[in-house]
Amino acid sequence: MDVIEEFLNKASTSNKIKASDFFKSEEHTVTCMLYNELPEITPLNLKKFWVDVLKEYGDYFILDFNLVDWRHLALRVLRKNSSDKEYAKINQEANEKIAERDEIDEFFNSGLTQIPFNIDILSLQNQFNNERKKLERCNNIHEQDYVYYGILDFVSKMNNKKTMILLSNDYDKWNEELTGLSSQYTNEFDPMKAHKYVKEIVSGTLLAKSKLNEKKAKRNLDKSDLDYVWKKKALRIIKLQRHRINDDLTLENEYSFMIDYFSKLLTSIFYLKKELWKFKWGEAKLNASKEEENLAKFDNENRSVGPSIDAILASKIIGLDFLVVEISGPMLKEDYVHYLKDRLKIAKSLKHVFKSILRQKLIVSSVKNLRLYGIQVYKNIIYLYSLSMPIMNLFCFVKVMEFKIPLQASLFSKELPHYFKELIKMLGYVLHGYRELEEYMTSHEDYDSDESHNSSNTLSPPYVSPVKAGMKRKK
Repeated sequence: MDVIEEFLNKASTSNKIKASDFFKSEEHTVTCMLYNELPEITPLNLKKFWVDVLKEYGDYFILDFNLVDWRHLALRVLRKNSSDKEYAKINQEANEKIAERDEIDEFFNSGLTQIPFNIDILSLQNQFNNERKKLERCNNIHEQDYVYYGILDFVSKMNNKKTMILLSNDYDKWNEELTGLSSQYTNEFDPMKAHKYVKEIVSGTLLAKSKLNEKKAKRNLDKSDLDYVWKKKALRIIKLQRHRINDDLTLENEYSFMIDYFSKLLTSIFYLKKELWKFKWGEAKLNASKEEENLAKFDNENRSVGPSIDAILASKIIGLDFLVVEISGPMLKEDYVHYLKDRLKIAKSLKHVFKSILRQKLIVSSVKNLRLYGIQVYKNIIYLYSLSMPIMNLFCFVKVMEFKIPLQASLFSKELPHYFKELIKMLGYVLHGYRELEEYMTSHEDYDSDESHNSSNTLSPPYVSPVKAGMKRKK
C-alpha cells in the first residue's frame, strides 16, 4: 500500500516502528482514503481492516493496535465522506450506540489484542499444571515436550506438542506477540549503516582483493568519528571471515570452532558494550542452575556445581548471568540430536536464570517486561532465542531470529554485509533486553509487590523447590 511504503521510506530506520506512530503521522491520509469494501464505517471494522493490511508488513511494525484511537479515526473518515447534516446525524447515532454498547472497548476487553487473547489465565495455568503432571521425561529427544520442564514451547516442530494444544487457536497470536516483544531494538547501533559500511569495503571485490580494501578502510579510520569503535570491529570481522573461508574446515571439531572462530566473532560484537558485560568461555558453570538445585537439597547431600554451558554472558553491573551460548558441533558436521539437546538446554538454563532473578526481586507488575536470550550455532546457522514470563509461572520460549554464516568465497562480497547487519541486530535485541533487566533490578527499592503477600493468590511462588515441597507434603 502506497501510504505505508511512503511512511517507511520517510522513517529510514532499521528498527521496528510502532503501528500507533504510523496512524499518528499519517492520520490525514488514512482518514481521506475510501473504504468501499467495508459494509459500514465503525471503529471495529476500521481496526479489522488495518490489522489485515499491516500484518503483511509485520517485519517493519510493532503491532500495538490497542494504542490507536479507532473511534476518533472512524469519525474522521465519516466526516470526510459526509455532509455536515449527515455527519451530525451519524455522530449522534454513534454516540448513542457507544453508550449502549462500546464495541471497540468490548473488542479490547475480550483479550483479542494481547496475551492471553481469548484464554482465561487461571484456566490456562490449571491446564498447564495438569498436563505437566501427565508428562514424563523421554529418552527420545525428538519427542521431549518442553511443558515437562515448565516451559511453553514456540520453537520445536513436533506433532501434538502440548503448547499448541493448550493455546489452541491462539498459539500463532502468542508466538507473534512474544517474538515481536523480543525483537525490540535499542537504537545505539544502526544495522543499515553497518550494512552500508561493510558493503562499501567488500562490494564488487573478489576474496583475494578484499585485503587491500580492508587496509585502505583501516587507514581512513578516524578516532574522532562517533562510529569509530564499531567500524574497527567491522574490519576485524571482515578479516576473520576472510580467513574463515580460506581455512580447511574438514578436520574442525566443536572446540576448535569455538576457539578459532566463534568466540572471536561474539567477543568482537558484544564487546562494543564491554562496559556492561563479559563472556565466560569453555564449559562455564551456570550459577543460577547450581543455586536452584542446591536449594532443593538437604544438608547431608552433596552440592551441585551446575550444568556446563559453552559460554555465558554475565553482567558486570548487576552481577547476573544474562545470555547463554551453545555450539552444537562444528559447522560441517550434522548431528541433529545434539542440536535438539542443546536447544532444550538453552531453554532450561534461561529458566534457571529467570527464577534466580525472581528469588532476588519479584515485582509482579514489571516481570513481564523481562527477557533473557540464548544463542545457538548449528552447522552454519546462528539462532537467537528468548525466554520470558508474560503470565506468572508461565515461561515462554521463542525463536527471535536466525541467519547464516557465510561460507562460499564466490558469495563473500554479497553475503558479508548482510551477515554483519544481522550480528548488529542481534546485539541490539540483546542490549534492549539487558536494559530492561538492569532497570528492573535497580529501579525498584522493594523486594516484592502487594500480590506476593496476597493470601488469596493461587499462584505458587517461582522460587519454591518442587522437591522440598513434595517432602513437606509427605511429612
